[in-house]
Amino acid sequence: MAEKENQQYKWRQRKKRNHLLTAWIIGVIIVAVAVTFVINGTKNGNPLTVAKRYVEDTIGVKDYQVQTGARSLNNDNQFVQEYQFTYTADGKEVTKTINMLQQSEKRFGLFEQWDIDGAAEGKTADLEIIAPAGSQVLVNGVAPDSSQIKEDENLSPGAVCYAFAGVKAQDSKIQVNGLPFDSYEAALDTSAGVVDVRDQLVVGENAQTQMTELAKTMINELFTAAIQEKGASSLGSLFAQAANKLMTDGKTSVAWSFNATPNVDDWRADVVSALTAYTAGEGEWDAVKTAFVDGWANQWKIAHEDDAQ
Repeated sequence: MAEKENQQYKWRQRKKRNHLLTAWIIGVIIVAVAVTFVINGTKNGNPLTVAKRYVEDTIGVKDYQVQTGARSLNNDNQFVQEYQFTYTADGKEVTKTINMLQQSEKRFGLFEQWDIDGAAEGKTADLEIIAPAGSQVLVNGVAPDSSQIKEDENLSPGAVCYAFAGVKAQDSKIQVNGLPFDSYEAALDTSAGVVDVRDQLVVGENAQTQMTELAKTMINELFTAAIQEKGASSLGSLFAQAANKLMTDGKTSVAWSFNATPNVDDWRADVVSALTAYTAGEGEWDAVKTAFVDGWANQWKIAHEDDAQ
């Protein structure tokens, strides 16, 4: 009798252990399923994580820096998050803007989802670019032709307006080359519809030196002509001789344009004032030279005070 009871006890204990083991296995399975569910559900839940995965897997870049941009709502009332990735490709620094779009449908009905904004990737815009006449303008490496020049009577002398159609709204670049300015290259913002690069251009140091030397030479020639009482008809040849000498000395000819003059109105007013006083017999010629040369230097310093900070 005792042996039978002992067997029944062991059987009950074995059954209990089996129940516990089954419950434990079921619990592990439930936890594993839940973890998998959450992982799959949140895989694309972070826009930055999805953007990084796109850069690494699709573009093939592993070493980069990322800057978080603005978050906005599109016309469909969906959030759009902007990121700017900076990396090196073919020896050049590249900045790529990636817009992430919050998906309208949640994964499993619970988790937010983000993906590349395909509409933004393919979006284009029409754009007008204002630049100094005679300079080379490149948009994404392509120069405009004569048919893209837009006539605009409101433009100041020495400027030209180019009309570009279908410019990529993202990752477009502009480059401006040509004396007397240093080469300029930057990302192109198409949102405004008009880009005026003139304020971004800087006259090169070599060009500044050449223009100063040319101004000094012209003033000296003009002073000599006044002393020798030469007529106006002879001044043209004197200026040409001075220009030819500068070319012989290895200087580069730079097209004269008053839009390249720093604070042109203030500088010109001082020169005109000095010339007026001189021609009226109330001023000295040295005052004219000072207004032209030193006035240029002073106005240049004033115009570029922010650059020194």
